[in-house]
Amino acid sequence: MLTPAQMKLFCRVEASQTEEDTLFVSFEKGARDYINDRARVVLSETTFLYYASCPQIDGRIYLPRFPVTSVTYCKVYNNAGTQTTLTAGTDYRAAIVGIIPRLDPIGVGSWPVVPPTPTRYDAIEVKYIAGYTDANRPGYLVDALYALVAFKYANRGDETRQGSVPQWINDLIDLGASGM
Repeated sequence: MLTPAQMKLFCRVEASQTEEDTLFVSFEKGARDYINDRARVVLSETTFLYYASCPQIDGRIYLPRFPVTSVTYCKVYNNAGTQTTLTAGTDYRAAIVGIIPRLDPIGVGSWPVVPPTPTRYDAIEVKYIAGYTDANRPGYLVDALYALVAFKYANRGDETRQGSVPQWINDLIDLGASGM
């Protein structure tokens, strides 16, 4: 998402100093992963496969990452034990706007899945695309990414500081994830 040149400019490192480019790339990936995990957001569009043994107690299937841009398919195992691809708009409704994306059953109000068993963790399979594009990524998350890379760069080699992210960076991430 960020180039080594962008990160070096932010950290006030000369562009001609290319020997640390791989270090910047590594810090950026680690910072992206940290933000994705902390906020459940995806900073760049990615395809995910989600598996569950059964819907949640309220009968919905909650997708663990956001923002969801599309649902490619939803497959379930029926009571006969065969996998069926459900039809959007007929079998389920994708409520993917907001920070709690989910699939709701249409009709009877339940999914045609077998009861959960220890061996059937994949009774439900959802393929979906989640993540921000460069055009719609919240500024707070971009700021947090830059700040986290700069923090990692400034504290490289200091293992006691490297592992602890300052609270103000976590606050930026939380603000970006809440859509403020």
